[in-house]
Amino acid sequence: MTEAAYWIWGITLAIIAFIIVPVAWSLLNQALSHTKSIREYSHEMLQSGLGIAKHTSHTQQLGVTLEHATEIVGQTKGLHQLTTELAQGRS
Repeated sequence: MTEAAYWIWGITLAIIAFIIVPVAWSLLNQALSHTKSIREYSHEMLQSGLGIAKHTSHTQQLGVTLEHATEIVGQTKGLHQLTTELAQGRS
């Protein structure tokens, strides 16, 4: 090879070693940092979602409560009619 080819090769190698590699390393570190942040946020969102799901699981019991409330209202109406009849019978 000629001396000019060695100079071109050496300059290209220096540019790669001192400019391109550090820039690529910096960009990869930033990408890794952002990826870790996304992972942490995803974990927090998952925990929040699980907490919400845990607390909303009790809403199924509301159906049972409403059924019992309907029964209580029906029984109360029956007691009201009975006491009305008893009150009229004593009068």
